[in-house]
Amino acid sequence: MIDRPGNRHPRPTEAPPEARPLEYTLGAALFFLLAIYAKFPLLDVWISARYFQPGQGFVLASSPVLGALHTWTPRVGLALVALLLAWLAISPLLAWLLRQRAARLMGFGRRTAVLALLLALVGPGLLGEGLAKQTMGRPRPVQTELFGGTQPFQGPFQIGDNPAEHRSFFSTTAAAGFALMGLGLACGPVWRRRWWIIGLVTGSVLGMARVMQGAHFFSDVVFAFYAVWLSQLLLAWVADTWFPPRTH
Repeated sequence: MIDRPGNRHPRPTEAPPEARPLEYTLGAALFFLLAIYAKFPLLDVWISARYFQPGQGFVLASSPVLGALHTWTPRVGLALVALLLAWLAISPLLAWLLRQRAARLMGFGRRTAVLALLLALVGPGLLGEGLAKQTMGRPRPVQTELFGGTQPFQGPFQIGDNPAEHRSFFSTTAAAGFALMGLGLACGPVWRRRWWIIGLVTGSVLGMARVMQGAHFFSDVVFAFYAVWLSQLLLAWVADTWFPPRTH
């Protein structure tokens, strides 16, 4: 059922009561994963080895389907950013012409576009490309000695000495997929939940494709999700606390 503008919901960026158990579960899972990877960093090696054949390397590295996913992800992402920016530009005019109906359709107004763009900027952008990839220096699986490369294996919490060449942590391709959940930040509960699932599935598919190609470890995908999810929670709190939506 489509959320109608007149329905009474929690403030758009406020998590509905049914979402809180999920948040608690994901938060507990984060601490569990941190403990697991601190104790057993070679879990990444075991997972990547499922897609590696001695003498052949990562057999799916040349897959046209997986290659297309990686090639088209940034292009689709840029197109989506352009659409959101265009929406920001024309939505005031549409709202004026149609007496707010267009801007409020399915909760997808200027607030949604702004929050989605901010999530993409903070998650894959600042935390991914701007921070993690510039500081962690983690060799990709294909670059490690275990999988035919020349570099020693490095756990997800170790810091390497060559971040310009070793950019495995974390997967910004997966993060770009996860960032789709930002499109539901200012929507009602139904569409917020739908966009969350869309983002989760998209990021997981894109991330696992990179794992199969030997371009990322599994933890690179897991912590890409948490970087985006925690950014989403922070943005939702800031928006709800400091910039609450207008009431009509």
